[in-house]
Amino acid sequence: MSHTSKDKILVLVVDRDNDLGGKTGVPTPVIGRAKNLEAASSLVLADPEEADANAMFAAVSVLDDLSAKYGKENVEVSTVAGLPDESIEGDRKIGEELRQVLESFPAEKCVVVSDGYSDQETLPIVSSRIPIMSVRRVVVRHSESVEVTWAVLSRYARKAIFDPKYSRIILGIPSLLFILIGALVVLGLGQIALPVLVIALGAIMFIRGFGLDRALGNTAARLFHYATSTSANQIRFFSTLVSLSLITIAIYLGGSSAASKIVAANPGAPSFIDDPGYWVTQAPAFVGMFINGTIDILTLGVLAVVLGNGFFFYIVRYPRFWRMLQALVVTLWLWAFFRRIGFILEFGDRIEPSIMDPYVLRLILIVVLGLVTISLTFVLTRMLRRRYASFFKRGGSQAGGE
Repeated sequence: MSHTSKDKILVLVVDRDNDLGGKTGVPTPVIGRAKNLEAASSLVLADPEEADANAMFAAVSVLDDLSAKYGKENVEVSTVAGLPDESIEGDRKIGEELRQVLESFPAEKCVVVSDGYSDQETLPIVSSRIPIMSVRRVVVRHSESVEVTWAVLSRYARKAIFDPKYSRIILGIPSLLFILIGALVVLGLGQIALPVLVIALGAIMFIRGFGLDRALGNTAARLFHYATSTSANQIRFFSTLVSLSLITIAIYLGGSSAASKIVAANPGAPSFIDDPGYWVTQAPAFVGMFINGTIDILTLGVLAVVLGNGFFFYIVRYPRFWRMLQALVVTLWLWAFFRRIGFILEFGDRIEPSIMDPYVLRLILIVVLGLVTISLTFVLTRMLRRRYASFFKRGGSQAGGE
C-alpha cells in the first residue's frame, strides 16, 4: 500500500514541567527513535519512578507499531518540553519546540502519548499546531501488596516534603495558617481565629481557583523584563507604573471626597438602613462628586501611559504610534466631557432641564466639537500613517510582542 505525505504521523510526548531537562540535562526537542530511547534511558536511570520516562518508552513502542503499518519514512517520534514552573512561558516553549519538530518532519497528524497527568493543559497547545488523531495514556501498574502500596505512599510523601513544587502548597500554606492562628491566640484574639481561618482559606482557594497567583507572577515577570530591558522599554515600564499609581490615587481621593461631601451636604439625613430610598435619590449627586474628585488625576494617569507607549512605539518604529495619537485626543475629549457630566450631576438642582441652559449648552458643544475633532484626528493619522509608512516599517518583534 502506498502512502503520500498526508499520511505522515508524528508520535509526540509532552514533558510539560521539563523533568527530562532538569534531571538529565538533555536538550529538547528530542527527535528520532534512537535519541528518544537514549533520553528515556537517561531519565529512568536518573529517576526510576519518573512517569515521563515510561511515556517516552511507550511512544517508541507506538512508533514501531505505526511504522509496520505506514512505513518507517512516514512515522517519527519526538519529545518536547516546557518549563519547571509550568507557566505561560513554558507553554510557549512547547509550541515553539513543536514548530521545530514539524519543520524537521512535516507531519499531518499526531499521536500524543501521555502519562495522563497534564492532558487538559497540553492537548490544546498541540492541537493548535497539528491535528491530534489519537491520545495514548500510559498508566504505571503497581503491585497490590501492602509493602508496594506503602512504598508508593512514601514516594509521594517525600515529594510533598522535599520537592519545592509540591511542598510550598502542601506544607507552606498550612504552616502560614497555623502561624496566623497561633499569633491570634497569643494576642488574646482566639475568639476570631476560626473566622480568620475560614477567610484565609477562602482567599487562598479564590486566588488559586482563578489563577490570580500565576497572572500576578506573569505580570511581575513582564514588568521586571521591561524594568531591566532597553531604555525604550524602561520608559514604557515607568509610564505604566506612574499611570497605575495615579489611577489608584484618583479613585481613592474621588471616593473619600464624595463621601465627605455627601455627608456634609446632608447633616440631618437618616441612616441608609433606616431610609435607603432617601440615599438612592442622592446617588446622582454622589456620582457627580466622585467624578469631579477623580477625573483630573485619573486623566493624568491615562495620559501617562498613552504618552509612554507613544514614545516607545516611536522609538521602535511601530505603526501603533498613530493609535497613541488618537488615544491622546480621545482622552482629552473624555476629560472635558466627564468634567461637564460631573458638574451637572453634582449641581443638578441649579440647572434648568432645558437644552437652552448654559451648562447643558456647554455639554452639547463639547460633544459636537469632540466628535468633529476625533473624526479629523482619525482621518489625519490615517493620512500620516500612509505618508510615513517607510519610517514605521519596523518594530513587529521589537515592540515587546505587541
